[in-house]
Amino acid sequence: MMKSIHNVDPDWVATLGELAAQHGRSQEEEHREILKRALHRTTRPDPATSIARARDLCGERN
Repeated sequence: MMKSIHNVDPDWVATLGELAAQHGRSQEEEHREILKRALHRTTRPDPATSIARARDLCGERN
């Protein structure tokens, strides 16, 4: 079920529209994609992936 979001900053709405146009999507589709990506980031990666990413960021190699 889709819920409406109220009291959103008009600048955010404009930016959402611009992003949607750039990606060839409706604002609703863009909103879903943003939420999907944001929620995906909250899932915990396995420890080996976290360690590998940390090593890459620090420039360390095995």
